[in-house]
This record gives sequence, structure tokens and C-alpha cells, in this order.
Amino acid sequence: MILLPHHLPTDTARNMAAHLNSARAMLSAKNFPAARRMVREALDKNTDDLAAWNLRIEIEMEDKAYKEAIRLSRLILERHPTNLGLREKEFFAVAQVRKKRAARKLAARFKEDFPHATGTIRNMGLTLDSLSENTNRVRDVLEEFSDYITDAEDKKNIGTGYHNINDPIRAQAMLLEAHEELPNDAELNTVLATNSFQLMKPATTRRHARLALQSDPTNRRMRYIIPASYLIYFPPFFVFGLVLCCFFSVQALFGKYAAYACIGLYFFFGGILMNLPMAAFQTLTQIPVVPWAKILMIFWIVTYVLMSFPQFFDMLFGRKKTVKLKRF
Repeated sequence: MILLPHHLPTDTARNMAAHLNSARAMLSAKNFPAARRMVREALDKNTDDLAAWNLRIEIEMEDKAYKEAIRLSRLILERHPTNLGLREKEFFAVAQVRKKRAARKLAARFKEDFPHATGTIRNMGLTLDSLSENTNRVRDVLEEFSDYITDAEDKKNIGTGYHNINDPIRAQAMLLEAHEELPNDAELNTVLATNSFQLMKPATTRRHARLALQSDPTNRRMRYIIPASYLIYFPPFFVFGLVLCCFFSVQALFGKYAAYACIGLYFFFGGILMNLPMAAFQTLTQIPVVPWAKILMIFWIVTYVLMSFPQFFDMLFGRKKTVKLKRF
């Protein structure tokens, strides 16, 4: 068959494809400014290119600039209100900034307009359950899928799901299985380092944090979690960390009220649990730490929260300002 000239890609189309491919490569390398620049060059040639706009929004999502992702999504949706990819991105960006009511409305409209997109609808439902802290529903779905999945990417997603509902024990097993096939996945190693920190496993925390940094040197939390993991060797911190791990596990299995009852018992007997290791440490090292117990514990709690929950770390140390395209 002879290919007629009009079937051949034009120079413009080839150039745009090259720019987008370069932008995806920069995105994979976490070079967000370069990725934005590549997309902007593509949009200079065609301001209505949906592939370029979808990639532009992906860049903002990866860079955690969710407000900018929402702005861009809505800007392009004014011209393309029936685009499934843009509608999906708008929902997940809104969910990331925890606007529950707006997210529910977007999910309901998406379900009406795209009833065939069952996978996306289900993911939206799970996201809404997570926003509403309906961990029982999320756990039921995760257990349903975890019984028969074999793909490493699926194992990573299920393990991350368990981690997000604060079930570190089940998360660890699934994440380690995924890691056997995805040893250099930056996102997976980041979650594994965080989950290992919550399980009071300092060596495992450092190993996966270093792997995450090899793939993504800009991950500041992974840089800080390495020295923070050495604090786990201090007996009082180790005990308190185990108590928090038990709290999360009980919450995941039996609900938040059972977890609050357990943590209440801990605080009731906490003086004994904390003073014994403190006294033992002082006896062995002759360092007078008992008078500083409260200050040390506050320091550990702040460190634990910042290392275990990215949203709080990003609130204090993350980006303060979104980057906008002035022309668009």
C-alpha cells in the first residue's frame, strides 16, 4: 500500500511530539521546571493541544502544586467540558487539597457523564471514603483486591493504600513484595521508608530512604528521615513509637474507638513505661535525662509526626508558591 503524503506527520506535529516526549522524560526525572518549559514550547505551537495540557496538569500534580493543577484543569475544561482525562485530574487535585464537598460533587457529575469508566469511578469512591476517614470501607476494598493481585504495580498500590489508612503491618508485607520487582521505584521506596519508620525499623528506614534519594534527590523528607531514624535507638523513643504503631494497627483492625481506649491505657500507665527506660538509660550512661523527659518526648513526637505524615512536613517545609504560566 502506498502511503499518501497527507498521512505523513507534519513537521509541526513531529516537533510537538518531540517536545512532549522530552517533557515526559523531564517529569520522570523530577525536573519540573524543564518539563514545564517543554510543554510550554509545545503549547506555543498549538494552544489547544489536549495532550500537552493533560501533561501540564500531570506535572503540577507530581510537583504537588494541586491548586495550580485545579486552576489549569478548570481553565481547559471551559473549552473541553466533556474531556474524561481533564475531569479525572480535576477531581483528584480537588481531593488532594481535601475539599470534600467539592470532590463529592465532581465525582457525582463524573459518574453521570462517564458511567462506563467504572475503574475511575471506583477509585473516586475510595478517595472519598479516605477523605471521610471511612477506613472500614477502604480496608474492605483493599482486602478484596489483595487476595488475588500478582502485578508488582498493583501490590505497590494496595500496600500504599494500607499505609494511607494507617495499617503499617499489612502495608509492609505488600510493599516489600512489590519492592522485589520494583527496587528503584522512588515512590515505593519513599512509602517503604515511611512505613518502616512507623514500625520502628531504623535500618530498613535508612535503606529505602537512600534508594528513594537515588531516584529523587529532591525528596527533602527522605533526607531528614535518615538521621531521624537513629533516634529510634533511644529506648524511650522506641517504646513510644511501638505504642503509636499499636495504636494505628488497632485502629485499622477494630476502629478508632478501640484505638483511643488503648492509647488511654498507655497514658494512664505511661509514667511507668517511660520512666523505666529513662532511668535505665541514666543508670547505664550517667547522663541525667529524666528531668528532660517531657522536652525530649515533645521533640520525638514532633519528629515522628513530620517524618510519618507527608502532609504536615509539606505544610512546614514544602512549596509555598505555585508556578503559573503567565501567557495562559
